[in-house]
Amino acid sequence: MNETNHTLKTTEQLIRKRFSDHFGDCYHIDRIESSFFHRKGREINYMTVYVGPPGPPLDQETTNTFDLLLKEELIGLDLHDWPAVAYVTTDA
Repeated sequence: MNETNHTLKTTEQLIRKRFSDHFGDCYHIDRIESSFFHRKGREINYMTVYVGPPGPPLDQETTNTFDLLLKEELIGLDLHDWPAVAYVTTDA
């Protein structure tokens, strides 16, 4: 498994494991899509977390705090090229 696949897989596992602890029971993950692209000689990882209803809209402060917690865990696992993560609320 290459570094990108390992990083994306580990990040997705952490999101699925920690999501309900941080956001509560009024949200659920519909799906997570991840990928990467090359820019200026670097590999850029990104991930979109699709969050299903019926929860209220996600607020930026809560998602930013969750991202910081994820990054701390990834650093603890010696993964430093973590993906940018976007959270998108899906319709019913």
